[in-house]
Amino acid sequence: MTRLSAPFAATFAAALLILSGNASAAGDEIVSIKKNRHLYAGNTAVGVSPSGRRFRVYFGKDGKDGKVVYNDSKGLSQTGTWVITDDGMMCYDWQK
Repeated sequence: MTRLSAPFAATFAAALLILSGNASAAGDEIVSIKKNRHLYAGNTAVGVSPSGRRFRVYFGKDGKDGKVVYNDSKGLSQTGTWVITDDGMMCYDWQK
């Protein structure tokens, strides 16, 4: 299982905070991905990366090696699996 590169990780983290509705104005609350798995599974996160790319990330319903699909406005498309580990890390395994 691989972890995302820093730019992707930061972009996904921001999108997932917005998706979960747990982002506070002051940003003082840490969101537990493990506790909020249901907010990701079966949903699509949509956002804009720091470089200006619009993107969509679909998370399959499983969350234990579920399907993940990434598409952006520059034509990048990736498919893989996602899992939330026991220690609360969201990890992706992208197909080559």
